[in-house]
Amino acid sequence: FLYNTLDSIRSDVQEAGLEKPAEMLEELAVFFRYSISEKEIIISLKEEIKNVDTYMNIMRYRFGSRFSLVKYVDLQDEELMEFQMPKMLLQPLVENSINHGLESRLGEGLIVMHVNRTLQHVEIIVQDNGVGMDLKTLEQVQKRLSGEEREHKEKKERKGGLALENVNRRLKLYFGDPYGLSIVSTEGLGTEIRILMPAGKGRRNEDTV
Repeated sequence: FLYNTLDSIRSDVQEAGLEKPAEMLEELAVFFRYSISEKEIIISLKEEIKNVDTYMNIMRYRFGSRFSLVKYVDLQDEELMEFQMPKMLLQPLVENSINHGLESRLGEGLIVMHVNRTLQHVEIIVQDNGVGMDLKTLEQVQKRLSGEEREHKEKKERKGGLALENVNRRLKLYFGDPYGLSIVSTEGLGTEIRILMPAGKGRRNEDTV
């Protein structure tokens, strides 16, 4: 219903000659549909990357050229592009970089995404040149990712932790405990988030992902 409503608004805006807002409404509708669709819980890396591009198009409409994304990935590697993974893993990491690293930084913000594949693993690294985290905050996030610290703090105190925990939990549910998300950060320099997944097919446990 909401997707169709957005699409109808886009058509009206386009008919009024407002091309740029119409384009952004189309991007928003596509992103919204991808996010809420329950038909495909496990999707390809190619689709995840496309969703990140859609998200960044929306951010450029909001913030202009303030934030940019550079991707290092072999789009011609068909086996890599068809790699199966839980939906909505990459966009939350990019959003986390913007919300907690780049928005409060002076000047232009840069996000760099590396996608690497070996015989054993698929590794995705998301780096930003944002404000980073102090050592105490970083240790708290790392403890939550490792399961050492649970619900001891209020959600409002969790700097960037909730989205990262959710991504990490779904990675482990689908691929198993040896895999997941790790993070390093330096205050004033930026943050690096790393996803590690097995190159072969993971456990298909779609009811719990």
